[in-house]
Amino acid sequence: MKVRRFLKTLLLLVLILNLRSVNTILSNAGIVKEQNNSSYIWLWEELYGAPSNIPGEDVVFWGESLGPYHNYTEMVNKLVSLNESFPEIVDLFSLGKTWRGNEIWCVKLTNETITTAKSEYYIVGNHHARELISVENSLYFLDRIIYETQFGNFTNLLSNKELYVIPMLNPDGLSIIHTFPEQRKNLREIDDDEDGTVIDEYEIVYFWNTTSNTSEKIEIDLDGDSFQGEDLPGGVDLNRNYLAFWDVSGGSSPVKVESTYRGEAPFSENETQIIRNFMRGHFFNLAVSLHSGIQAIISPWGYNSSYPIADGDEFQALLSELKSITLLPLWEEIPGNYNASGTWDDYCYLYHDIMCFTLETYGAFPSGSFFDDYNPSGDQIIANCEMVFPALTYLAMEPQLTYSNTPPSLDVTNPSRENQVFDNYTIRWSMNDIEEDSLNCSVLVSRNGWNWTVLASNIIGSTSIFWDVTDVTPGSYYLKVAVSDGENWIFDVSDIKLNVKKEPPKSRASFWILAVFIGTSAVVYLFFYIRKTKKIGKDWEPDSYKESQAEKKKK
Repeated sequence: MKVRRFLKTLLLLVLILNLRSVNTILSNAGIVKEQNNSSYIWLWEELYGAPSNIPGEDVVFWGESLGPYHNYTEMVNKLVSLNESFPEIVDLFSLGKTWRGNEIWCVKLTNETITTAKSEYYIVGNHHARELISVENSLYFLDRIIYETQFGNFTNLLSNKELYVIPMLNPDGLSIIHTFPEQRKNLREIDDDEDGTVIDEYEIVYFWNTTSNTSEKIEIDLDGDSFQGEDLPGGVDLNRNYLAFWDVSGGSSPVKVESTYRGEAPFSENETQIIRNFMRGHFFNLAVSLHSGIQAIISPWGYNSSYPIADGDEFQALLSELKSITLLPLWEEIPGNYNASGTWDDYCYLYHDIMCFTLETYGAFPSGSFFDDYNPSGDQIIANCEMVFPALTYLAMEPQLTYSNTPPSLDVTNPSRENQVFDNYTIRWSMNDIEEDSLNCSVLVSRNGWNWTVLASNIIGSTSIFWDVTDVTPGSYYLKVAVSDGENWIFDVSDIKLNVKKEPPKSRASFWILAVFIGTSAVVYLFFYIRKTKKIGKDWEPDSYKESQAEKKKK
């Protein structure tokens, strides 16, 4: 009995010490504090016992819920719960609305208690509607980073980086996957059969046949033109709608009914405009777009891989590491690879100087099922996410390779009053580069801390600018300086905040003029008041003169 009591006591002591140790780690990390996360369900808990493959189109069997995959409503609810459970490191905000009015949600992960310089990194999933696994890859990344942070992992990452994740860029197209699993594009209304109307664009429909217990496809004629199945749900291929090489032949299609239809113009779609504006407001060093349908790692140039690229050595080094981590082949190593124009990758690198990669995370041999070709069965979702996760975190940790810049420090001088600016003032910063390269700077301003507007760019040989706020809307503003040496990474600093006022404060000169006026008025008033009460006359003649005058009057 004594031995059992001793063992129980020892076990209890060990448990208490372990709990204290974990709490100490979390407290020292400064990240997880009394968070209301007991109700949050991690992705691997959600998918425990998820179903295996179903004959036919699995998603048609599951219907609008999408089974183990997240539909739009479920994804939004999960992100809201994540934000509420871990407010110290999670921010959730909308980047804008799709063609059909759905919000495109973005999650920002960082240790908000640390406000020193941080570089930025982002992940975007679901350019293509039928590639549902890219949504799960994104959600798993969020859950795994946050979960492991509770135990001391990734604390340095969140202390030094701002991670942005956009899990679902194409919620409109994804919303019809259960009735049309072929959908790749968004759902912008387009007269793809050119019959003069867009309201009849569902002439191919999938349904679940409960008798044969499989999915079936039917083609119908909704517009009475005697052709069946030629009028599809419309839309534009979002990953052919970016500006880079947009209208070159061979990498996209100008034909509306084609799955790679590039749209009427670059950035004709709400979704791609949102991504463009998002990147304009940030200086990302690295970024990843998640896709499926094949298994491969892709980098610029997507349109023509034989084109020379300025950072070729760096790209090759990163591609080699990503291949080693994921065991996925490079794009040029797979049979049947093709050129693609107007893509996210080429635009990111050409116009924003981002080291960017597309990870095609899943692909199966043609099975006759669109869903199975692009997405693993429910019981394989987590395994696929675990394969992708190390590659995403490797890039998030920003491997330096040959890069060696030092972040700038930002200072604001000459405000009329502390944290209140009424007219021109000076933004100054300091910086250095150990390779002594020529540094190119940009200064940006933001009302909310994530949507940025450029105040000045291509500043070389100077570390200050003037900002005239005469016509600026009053309110609080964040300032950021971004620095590049033209070859290496870009760094930025953003935690300077000023309040712009409309009316300037009254000057001290006005105060003293008013004070002198009031003081003089008071002295004059007192003078006449005393004269009146004391009956002091206005005559200042000698008394002898006054007496002689009085005598004359008597005579």
